[in-house]
Amino acid sequence: MVDSQDQFANRVGIEISGTALTAVVIGENGAVVSSRSIAVTDAESMVPQLIELIEDLKKEYGGFSRVGVAVPGLVDR
Repeated sequence: MVDSQDQFANRVGIEISGTALTAVVIGENGAVVSSRSIAVTDAESMVPQLIELIEDLKKEYGGFSRVGVAVPGLVDR
């Protein structure tokens, strides 16, 4: 169920791994609307690739109410 205060019904889930960034767009009914994966070229370009992926999804789906990100290991910063 979508919070009535959310401007956008779509949500995005992103998984970061050592080899790829995988994203799913989840519609207001909870079903996966889109899924895409891009190869990570190197650690230094991962953040710019992540930003580009999110921006592309935002352009295609008009925005989303939430973004969840899964990362391996512990985050220290």
